[in-house]
Amino acid sequence: LRKEYLDTINESWGKSQETWIDLWAIPTWYITKVQDGEVNFERTRLAPLAGARAFLLSKRAVERFLCFEKGERIGTMIGFDLPLKINLENLVRYHSGFFGFSVDYSEPIIYRRNGFVGIAKIGELVDPFYSATDEGPVITSSIEVVCFDQKTFEVKWAPLQYVFRHRYEGKLLRFNLRTGRSVAVTPAHSLFVVKNGRVCVAAASEIRRGDYLVGSRNVPQTPSGNPTVDLLEFFSGSDSEGITLRGIPREGIARGLIDRRNSWRDWWWRSKGVIPLASAHLLPKEVSRKARISYKGCRSDLPTKLEVDAAVARLLGYYVAEGHAQVKPGQSYRIVFTLGKKDEHILNEIVATLIERFGITASIHQHGGGGNRVSFSHRLLAELFTRWVGTGAGNKRVPSIILNSPPKIRGEFLRAWVEGDYGVTVSPALMNDIMYMLLMEGCVGTTSRWRYTEPIVIEGRHVSSRLRKQLKFPRPADILDRDFSFRRRRRSEPLFPAAELPSTLKQLYTHPSHLSSWKRGVNPRLLEELRSKLSTLAEYAGSSAKNIEEARHDGFYRTSMGMYIVRSDDKIQATQLLIDLPRTLRGIEDLTESGLAFFEVLDIEPVDPTSEFVYDVSVPGAENFLAGFGGVFCHNTGVGKSNLTSSLVRMAAKSEEDLTIVIFDVAGEYAVHLVDLLASGGRILTNELIEDAGQFYNSQAIPESL
Repeated sequence: LRKEYLDTINESWGKSQETWIDLWAIPTWYITKVQDGEVNFERTRLAPLAGARAFLLSKRAVERFLCFEKGERIGTMIGFDLPLKINLENLVRYHSGFFGFSVDYSEPIIYRRNGFVGIAKIGELVDPFYSATDEGPVITSSIEVVCFDQKTFEVKWAPLQYVFRHRYEGKLLRFNLRTGRSVAVTPAHSLFVVKNGRVCVAAASEIRRGDYLVGSRNVPQTPSGNPTVDLLEFFSGSDSEGITLRGIPREGIARGLIDRRNSWRDWWWRSKGVIPLASAHLLPKEVSRKARISYKGCRSDLPTKLEVDAAVARLLGYYVAEGHAQVKPGQSYRIVFTLGKKDEHILNEIVATLIERFGITASIHQHGGGGNRVSFSHRLLAELFTRWVGTGAGNKRVPSIILNSPPKIRGEFLRAWVEGDYGVTVSPALMNDIMYMLLMEGCVGTTSRWRYTEPIVIEGRHVSSRLRKQLKFPRPADILDRDFSFRRRRRSEPLFPAAELPSTLKQLYTHPSHLSSWKRGVNPRLLEELRSKLSTLAEYAGSSAKNIEEARHDGFYRTSMGMYIVRSDDKIQATQLLIDLPRTLRGIEDLTESGLAFFEVLDIEPVDPTSEFVYDVSVPGAENFLAGFGGVFCHNTGVGKSNLTSSLVRMAAKSEEDLTIVIFDVAGEYAVHLVDLLASGGRILTNELIEDAGQFYNSQAIPESL
């Protein structure tokens, strides 16, 4: 380029008497002011005007502008013969913080293992990786969690790299959010908040009422058919004494299979075509699959595989709403549905499903003042229901098999539960499951809590009133409408909050002050108005300046002058603020169209931890996970400085492929997560005595000290 430029000059000057030279420069966004012979520099947001005069700075002015007088010399500025000195202290950034970044044991987390979705307390999910007293990080890749990409805002499943727990004795902070969501974390744990048009990370201790935390508007799903439960596997994992397989051809049972020492007993079982369930694994699969599961006194055997179709899903929904189990192990196994006098259609459906799907005839008798009870005895179904749903009204859950069903099956379960309980439960875990299940439908549910103020008397007994959770959105009446779409938007959809728009965009709105207190999200109508105002500003730029009379009738022109546009002689020019504004608006549009939801913080309360440990998980590349009641994105702040270092290296390596990074790791602390980066040609130089590869890996990936 330099040669071409010089050739052009030589050719032009050789043909003409005119002498010229062009200069190219990049604006620094500073202006110079000379006062009393001294040059001063001030920041400006005005773009240089075309045709404006340009002044070459003196050597002294350049030195004053670029050089730090007491700094370190790093080179010489070509053309000025000036030593370039910089302030190293201003370039180096230090990181400090607490090392207690974690979530309470009891906070729910949605996860996926081997393609099977589950919801559990984070402590229950993580504890199996540890012995009773251990703490620290444990590497694992067997679990996936829901996270979001911090660049594209895509909500997705991603595998963990490690789980983490450590002891903690202080108070936690519980954030209660609009829509009924909540999460309890240590004060130093980071959550995602919205500030000035951006999603950023903030320590829990810095978050205040009125701030907005970030959650999800969906949980990604993969298409699937109706799930099938392997009842052989299901019951073999429990106390299977007394449970048998029936309907096996005699020739399908090998001699001595049941009892080698007692030939008569062995013959008796074989002649009946029956074997204990505990011996089922000894049969060929094609034989065991054709048999049926039973027990002594059973009149309705079950197949070895049970398809969870719409009828079974609705039966489970009714059981969650109105059912309970009366179980005395080894004696009686009874399932009871308690229904009101207005629930005759539910009664008829339960009775019909039991006969058609399981061949069970239920008993019906009156209960209380006009109510009815439907009951039946069946050991296998009693165990199936209690293990899937739980026991006791306060402990009920959405069966995991329902979470892993297609939308139609999940919808039938939800409708049955709503028909029975009308969206009210005393089980926090059940309502949490419902909230996550709604996210699978792309619906952000809303719940509230309340308690009866009047005394409750049931059959002459005073019953204490428990805290209840009620589904507010979708409304129960809408759920029962089969034409209802879970993806339908509502007026209070948790979109990007208008109050958190950048001030540069707020000023475009007709009434900017209204947006600061507006509780609604950035809707299409607001976006369209901002686009329209931006288009008008673009038309001003480059046009002729308006005279006083014209400007008097254009309020937007007058209020934009100086901030978005400036006058240069008789022309209007865009400021740098206006030049950058379309990109700012695109960023807001990306957030409003993303899968993220934004929830206002209504209350923050200190609470005690529910365990001696607090917990965290690491998602490489995303460093966040969906957890808490109803789903809130928690930032994975990892294990402190080592995690910060690895995150920095990952981000730097992505943005600059040829970058060379050197880490001086004196304590063997910073190499967490770095081993997997070495595939691209990295090296580790160590003065440790390494006996084998396993020891070397552990020394780098799982340091003893943090």
